[in-house]
Amino acid sequence: ISVPAISLNGQTANTGICGGTDNTLDAGTGYATYNWSTGQTSQQVTITQANTYCVTVTNSAACSAVSCFE
Repeated sequence: ISVPAISLNGQTANTGICGGTDNTLDAGTGYATYNWSTGQTSQQVTITQANTYCVTVTNSAACSAVSCFE
């Protein structure tokens, strides 16, 4: 399983998170399940503050990988 490349607001480079505004983190397609450190379980999550966010993805063969965004 490949490690997900988390994008911020559609950008693959870390452009920084602006507090107080909606920012979207996207773990990419192709995984059976998503489990974010926020407790959300969708491919994309909306965040409003700077922090470290991690996602654990699992494929259809039950293999998992973790990626974090700071």
